[in-house]
Amino acid sequence: MDGSTANKATVTSSPFGPASTTLLHSDASIRTLSFFAQLYLETSAGSGGVTTGNPDLNPETSTTSEIGRRIDHDGFSFDGTLFYSKARDYITTVAMATSREFTYQNVNSAKS
Repeated sequence: MDGSTANKATVTSSPFGPASTTLLHSDASIRTLSFFAQLYLETSAGSGGVTTGNPDLNPETSTTSEIGRRIDHDGFSFDGTLFYSKARDYITTVAMATSREFTYQNVNSAKS
């Protein structure tokens, strides 16, 4: 399942006067993903660590919501955004037997 919706609205008259513009935006999405490298490849980083793929991973599914507002007034801009994300079968990297060996593993859920 992969879907996304985004909404934006621009308000040219605002409580800050005629030289102000207010932009409101929102976004909601549901995404399912897992990457080939996380499933099957062995990769190495500059520090000498090795990460081995895990073919037993479940795809990660996340639901994200976002709402924000931007105000432009007299050459100044203010941006504010709130977001919420919830993931099921979150894919994370975990250490194996040594400090330089890693693999990918599913975590039941994660929120941010």
